[in-house]
Amino acid sequence: MAGEPQITIVGHVGKDPELKITKAGVSVASFSVAVTPRKKEGDGWTDGETTWFRISAWHRDGEAAVETLRKGDRVIIQGRFSTSTYDKDGVTMTVNEITSEAIGVIPKPAKPATKQEVSAPW
Repeated sequence: MAGEPQITIVGHVGKDPELKITKAGVSVASFSVAVTPRKKEGDGWTDGETTWFRISAWHRDGEAAVETLRKGDRVIIQGRFSTSTYDKDGVTMTVNEITSEAIGVIPKPAKPATKQEVSAPW
């Protein structure tokens, strides 16, 4: 919808995406992404509070998400942000939702080469 704010997040996939087909025959994948800020404290790092986002990926993007994304993958998501609320056992719950416009997988860092791996063959 027009007027929805754009957002970009970097986080980890919470569970494998699930694909559904609407009555109109349109594919949509849904999955969650956890974003946890990290702060440097002294010599180490500490994790902040995790924020969860519900992601909807439509058409080919959704199909590609189901084919390629797995729980734990680090991703960058850009899309339209909205929130919704519902009542659960007398408590109002808020859901952060993103309708994705772009999804990228962030590759895991390569392991450092060992001395044996980088030694010359002669």
